[in-house]
Amino acid sequence: MKKFSLTIKIGLIVLCSFLVILSFEAFQGFNRYKNASIKEKLISNKYVDNIKASIYDAALNHEDIDISQLENVITNNENVKQHFYAFYKTYEDKKELETVRNLAKEQYTLIADKDGNLICAGSSDNIIFYRNNYIELSNNKEVIYFSVTPDMLLEIIKIINNNWHSGIDIEVSTTNSKIIDKKIYIEEPDYLKIGDTILSNKTNDNIENIYINNISSPCYHVEENEVTPIDNYYLLTYPFFKNKIKSKVNNSYEENYFEQDNTTVVYSYAAIEDNNYQPFGYILKVGLYPDLNKNIFFEYLNDNIYSYLLSVSFVILISFIASKIITKPIKLIEQRTKEITNGDFTKQLPIKSNDELGSLINNINIMNNTIKANIDSLNENIVKIKKLENTRKDFIANFTHEIKTPLAIINGYSELIEDCDDNIKKEKYLSIINEQTKKINSLVLAMLELSKLESSHVELKLEKINLGELVTPIIDNLTYLLKIKKIKIEFYDDESIIIGDKFKIEMVINNYLTNAIKHTNNLGTIKVIIKDKALIIENTGSHINNDKLENIWMSFIKDDPDGTGLGLAICKAILDLHQFRYGAMNIENGVRFYFNA
Repeated sequence: MKKFSLTIKIGLIVLCSFLVILSFEAFQGFNRYKNASIKEKLISNKYVDNIKASIYDAALNHEDIDISQLENVITNNENVKQHFYAFYKTYEDKKELETVRNLAKEQYTLIADKDGNLICAGSSDNIIFYRNNYIELSNNKEVIYFSVTPDMLLEIIKIINNNWHSGIDIEVSTTNSKIIDKKIYIEEPDYLKIGDTILSNKTNDNIENIYINNISSPCYHVEENEVTPIDNYYLLTYPFFKNKIKSKVNNSYEENYFEQDNTTVVYSYAAIEDNNYQPFGYILKVGLYPDLNKNIFFEYLNDNIYSYLLSVSFVILISFIASKIITKPIKLIEQRTKEITNGDFTKQLPIKSNDELGSLINNINIMNNTIKANIDSLNENIVKIKKLENTRKDFIANFTHEIKTPLAIINGYSELIEDCDDNIKKEKYLSIINEQTKKINSLVLAMLELSKLESSHVELKLEKINLGELVTPIIDNLTYLLKIKKIKIEFYDDESIIIGDKFKIEMVINNYLTNAIKHTNNLGTIKVIIKDKALIIENTGSHINNDKLENIWMSFIKDDPDGTGLGLAICKAILDLHQFRYGAMNIENGVRFYFNA
């Protein structure tokens, strides 16, 4: 299954959230529009369109609208003007037909005289003229018969020839008529017959035309080769129109729009005035808009499409930036944790915020340092363990070597005693055996002491110690050795007080002084200096080889063949337990040993 990155997931979440909000807002806007009045819908709805809105705004807000007002709206608005068909009004002698501009596409217009008699009716591209007309329906043809006078006929034919769509059948019943270039010229007409095939390229949801028979006839709905009487379905019979015209003449006000069965009906009327500004007739304009609300939602979206696109683009950009800001440190964390997994503990993540993410980064840095410290500690312990193991092996080897010689001596002299009858020799042999036994005993005791000290199981008896008072009796005990080699002691004491185990510190000082006496030449000098909680013992004599200085604190390192080689190792263990600093170095005329509390 394909995995999406965190950036894409965050972006999709933000975008989906915005689209939900946007859809809710669009739905709210649709509901606000849906609940508006019919007038508000007609003025603002683009299904009626801006052209009609301009006309309706003028027509619905004035009680009397004359032709000049309509002309101003049409003339001053180019967008309106290009959508209107021009039927120009003429006032020639004895002309009863008044032509006006059709107010809007897909509207039904009636023209009546001042007595309310119907003159002309139809939509913008299909004008039908009436004068005592009647309708015949046969073979899917609409046949309309006009009884006309000669002065009206030429004007009617001119309008028909100039504005009727193609495919019309025109027949004139007269003895004196001729057709030239599809135009009819009539001298003494009897009647005019116009026929048209009833076909529709529109959907069933749109009403194409309503044909009115006569004053007592119903309206007809023409659709898909069917003509159905609607029996006042939309209250649009001719008597309804005539009553509206007469009520307007009487200056009574009627509502201009209503809704019935999801169809909005809009009608308005205006006086047709002659050159003397006298009412000559009236225009009744009817607009039928089935399912007006059906397109409102899409119109609302269309009105706001650019805002929506801009908002979506902006949200996509913000989502991308926000996801980058959020995921960048997360990707750094992912990369760093992989490095930690691979054993790289050298880097630290930068902390740039004090939020939860910053806290997470800080915890990762702490974890990194902790793991590194633990690994370093383990490595140090491994080194120590290896070193201790090597020391143990060396210790055993050295101990075996050190104890082998006295044991061999003891074994040899024991055999001599068995075969010897000379008592003097026996005593000598026994003395040597006793000496070697003491040597082995000292070695074993020293090893036990060192083992105990290095095991860290020794409990120190800490107390205040005056270093000067501790050193003085040790020097007194070694006076005999000093006199033999005629060694001079120089003692400097500032009465320093330290905290330590008196018995074990005494062992260290005794070892330091004993070694100093052993390695000082006859007539040499030993300095004992106590200063600032430190003990320094310097002796004149030969230097210690530099390559041996680092190893003198190890077990079985010795220059004196009579020694155990464990003295300084024991001193080291005691001083380590006390956490004192200590060391040895060559000076100008000899060697210096020290420790500092």
